[in-house]
Amino acid sequence: MVRHLSQDGYAVSIALSSQEALSAAADSPPDLVILHLGLPDLDAVGVVQQLREQGDVPLIMVSPTSQERDRIFWLNVGADDVLPPPFSPVELAARVRSVLRRTKAPAASHSEDRDSGGAVSVDVSDHTAHVLGRGVTLTALEARLLQFFVRHPDEALTRQRLLEEVWGFTFGDTTTVTVHVRRIREKIEPDPATPCFIKTVWGVGYLYDPAGGGGRSPLHLRKG
Repeated sequence: MVRHLSQDGYAVSIALSSQEALSAAADSPPDLVILHLGLPDLDAVGVVQQLREQGDVPLIMVSPTSQERDRIFWLNVGADDVLPPPFSPVELAARVRSVLRRTKAPAASHSEDRDSGGAVSVDVSDHTAHVLGRGVTLTALEARLLQFFVRHPDEALTRQRLLEEVWGFTFGDTTTVTVHVRRIREKIEPDPATPCFIKTVWGVGYLYDPAGGGGRSPLHLRKG
């Protein structure tokens, strides 16, 4: 894995313990972290939580299992993506390129960073949103996902399309989309159990309703 990434031109640093990883990230903030969950004596939960406290560095977890519940757990802890076995170095490199392309994109103007739709506004430059006048703090990925919803109001969006448009992945498990949507709902919805802004469209995916419940029925909308 390290050899393949190095051959692709990336400068790769290796840490074999929790403390070593956190110290290295604090001394020289990386552009991206790949955390292998199969390493011995690695407090992965603590590493993820402290990395999130230090900043918003993109984080890809390499899992030793393919269990969906494990992927959901690590996404909930704070990972941007979880790569289960079996996977090839080519797939990992493709995901790394996609994440870095997204996070290293040229800065947009402030007006392009900010979007508003109904009661929800989002600013991807500072990872915040305002919902009915209430301020909400988001991760960088949550902000981009919410921005995509706000830019496509009243449109039924498939999980696969969201994975491609927001994450930049043309393949992979859409579980990460489901978990990130749930995270956003917990932050912006008055009642996350019965969402009024980001609604589930059964058999399709999700729909952003700028009216917060007063918009058109998803049954009459085009599929994205």
